[in-house]
Amino acid sequence: IDIDPRHCGDTSWSDIERVYGKLLDTATATTPGGGSHFYLTHPQSVIVANAQALAGNSGVDVRGDGGYVLAPGSSINDKPYFWDLDPDVYPLIPTPVWLLDLLRKDQHTAIATDTCKITAGRRHVALVKLAGALAAKALDVETIFVTLRSYYERACELIPPVDVKELR
Repeated sequence: IDIDPRHCGDTSWSDIERVYGKLLDTATATTPGGGSHFYLTHPQSVIVANAQALAGNSGVDVRGDGGYVLAPGSSINDKPYFWDLDPDVYPLIPTPVWLLDLLRKDQHTAIATDTCKITAGRRHVALVKLAGALAAKALDVETIFVTLRSYYERACELIPPVDVKELR
């Protein structure tokens, strides 16, 4: 799990932890950008998806099958990654079931805060996922539109604005 505070990851991760609980201690590194990497074991017989903005939450990415991460011993622009919780002392914990569920179901909603909005570059995907989840619940078009508009106004960056026609 990659938490990037430059993209509101610290705020998003706190919101996720409020919903799902804190991770147990596991090998954890600080990134050159001031973020965190939580290292987890790969579950057997499961394909673990990669995710950018996990469940629509900016700054929280997951690397699974086909993805890669950097770890201590690596650096970017001469800024190193370093261990906060060394894997020799804090072994990797199993990937939590709730995280696998979020990745497997391609979670359709985001946990957003007033201080950390879904960025303009990611809001289209978040809105489309939410629209699909609402449609799957057989909600009528007007209810879906009102929900999307409310979500957009509360959770997304408003600049540049989204045309109301696009929300319909």
